[in-house]
Formats: sequence, structure tokens, C-alpha cells
Amino acid sequence: MSSVGCQDSRHVFVFHCNWKDQHRKCCGERVEIAYLTECAHVFCVSHAKQWFSSNIECPICRNGVPVRVIKVDFTQSEKRKNSILLGCEPSDVLIAADRALNFWASQKSSEFDNYSESEAQMQARELRMKGYYANRKEDVGKTIEALAEGRRRLDEQLQEALARRDGLRIECEHLQSKVGQVKRSCTSLTTVQNSRPPQGAQRFHSGGESLEVGGDAHRHTDAPSGFQLRRPAPNLGTSLSSSARRGLAFSGSITPGLFRPGISGRTRQRLL
Repeated sequence: MSSVGCQDSRHVFVFHCNWKDQHRKCCGERVEIAYLTECAHVFCVSHAKQWFSSNIECPICRNGVPVRVIKVDFTQSEKRKNSILLGCEPSDVLIAADRALNFWASQKSSEFDNYSESEAQMQARELRMKGYYANRKEDVGKTIEALAEGRRRLDEQLQEALARRDGLRIECEHLQSKVGQVKRSCTSLTTVQNSRPPQGAQRFHSGGESLEVGGDAHRHTDAPSGFQLRRPAPNLGTSLSSSARRGLAFSGSITPGLFRPGISGRTRQRLL
């Protein structure tokens, strides 16, 4: 404990550079070899040479008055320090001690002021940082809320789009079903139209042959072979006699070969 107390006491009696830059920030470097002004200011070697090489006033006071500067070595041994005042009159010793105590008190007061100023700056900076981060926190909170609201709207839009997609899919399936029905209906109509005889035609059967008469042509079918021959239909009104037309009307059948080319009307009548 005594060694710690001794170290603390030695720390109390050390001095620091009083130089302040353009931002009023103190150097605060611990000095062992220093330059002292008669106005009780201490400067490290580098700052003292930097200032007093071109200026005659104190860099702290800056009153335009020339100041005397002495160089002091604080690393002197205790023996030398104690021997400095040997042989001096008590009044001189008291004066020197008074000046030394005043110098020490002035330096410690200046250091305290510097520390207080630095602490005040740190507190002000802390308040600024707290205000800044509080504002940032508020902005971030608003941003998070806005993003959450945007996400909610996007989810709603996504659900609406999915619902529209499902509705379109059902409608597409319904339309495909209708298209299939229409295709089947068209196929059935095509089949019926292909199997229906021409308008105004009559079908006659005789033995294994079939003949459609009427319209713009007649079709002669040989039932065993299934061969169909289309040729211009004769004008029955001029080619057949009245008795032949009556026979056709009542019997509904025609003798095979009746309408072959080269057969006259009388021959057809005899065949009937």
C-alpha cells in the first residue's frame, strides 16, 4: 500500500505540457525536460521549439508581452534537488517554496480545468450521439413499420393474384371442355352430312344394286363390290314413258341396267 501511495504521490507532482492546438485540445504529454514561462506555463520540448522559434509571447496567454522562458530538468536526483537551496537565506527559501507551491497549484488547477473541459466535451458528444442514435432508432422503427406494411400489401396482392390464377385455370378447363364438346359435335355433324343423300334425291333398289335418282346427279352402286359411279342424272320426264314413270312410282325399284347408255325409251318400257 505504501508503494502505491508513493506512486500516486509522485504522479500528483508530475507536470504535463500546456500546449493547445487550434481546436483548443491540450497536448497533455508528461514532461521530464520542459520549458517553463514566468507566467507559470509548461511546454514540452517539441512544442516549445515550434512556438518560441518565431514568437516571443506565451502561446497560452497571447497578450503580446514578451515572456521569459527557462529550461527545467525534472529528472534530477533527490540529492541534487535538496542541495539547490543549501546556503540560501530562510527568507529566500520561503519565497522559492511559495513560488514552487503556487506553480504546482496553478498547473494542477489548469490540468483540472482541461480534464473538466474534456469531460464536458465528452458528455456533450455523448448527448449528441444519444440524440443521433435515438433519431436513427426512430427512423429505423418507421422503416421497419413501412416495410412490414409493404410486405402485408404484397401478401394481399399475392393472394389476389393466386385467386385470379385459380379462377383463370378453372375457366380455361371449362373452355377446353366446351371446345371438346364442339369438336365432337362437329365430327358428328360431318358424319351425318356425309351419310345423308343429296337434297331431292330418291333411292331405288333392284337386286344387288342401288340407285339414287334426283338432284343434279345419280349414283349407281354395285352392292357386292361397293363401287360407286356418279354421272349426270337423266331427265326421267323425257326418257321414260308415262307407264314407266307410273311403274317406278309404284314399285320403287328399277331393273338393273335400265339406265345404261344406248337404251332407248321403248326398250326401257319393255324392260319395265
